Amino acid sequence: MNNNNALTAIILSASLGIFCNLQAETGGYHHNEKSASVVKAGIPETHHTTGMVTQVDASRGQIIIHHPPIESLEWEDMTMAFPIVDKALLKGIKVGDKVKLDLIMPDGVATISKIDVIN
Repeated sequence: MNNNNALTAIILSASLGIFCNLQAETGGYHHNEKSASVVKAGIPETHHTTGMVTQVDASRGQIIIHHPPIESLEWEDMTMAFPIVDKALLKGIKVGDKVKLDLIMPDGVATISKIDVIN
């Protein structure tokens, strides 16, 4: 294999690795370009939704929620894992809770910045 072919193989392998890692982190969900929030004056755009908690992993700072469509992101209803900005926010949250959440999109990853149980 000559140097150009070797370099091409390395670049393709690295690209595939990044893609597979992204797939694993997002659970394979594909979102559109609206997923990237616009930051204005250093303040991240916040998106709001509700949902039903299906799993809580406080040690990892992650929660899985089934949410309805989120119009501001043009997302359909789905069940997905969300990281959370502060593990302390998960205190008292349990499977089956209906919640109201605020999402921010650091580096294009939907992250919970606020979560409250609702009745």
